Amino acid sequence: MKENKLLKLEHDGRKINVKFSHRIMDTELNGERRCTWVQVIFPDDSMEFDGESICHPKDNYCKSVGRKLALANAMVDFDRNLRRAVWQEYHKHCRGGDSELFEKKLNK
Repeated sequence: MKENKLLKLEHDGRKINVKFSHRIMDTELNGERRCTWVQVIFPDDSMEFDGESICHPKDNYCKSVGRKLALANAMVDFDRNLRRAVWQEYHKHCRGGDSELFEKKLNK
């Protein structure tokens, strides 16, 4: 499993960390499936929300699409303003879905 550094932001005085990881699942039925997993962590409140996206074995794996789907899944229960703040911070680091740029900024 490949883990990336945290994307950090603050909203309404609450610290939020977003951590992405990419992995390969090996299943007996479908063989290898690539997955993206995200954790949205509120360290001050000791709360964590997880989201995952799993690529179909016949589809081309795209980290950018996987991150967006996993992040959307993790934020299902968030209020609109919090979701907007997280997406705005995400897009500051990932212009136009350029995953290489995003990886470079995260790993600085």
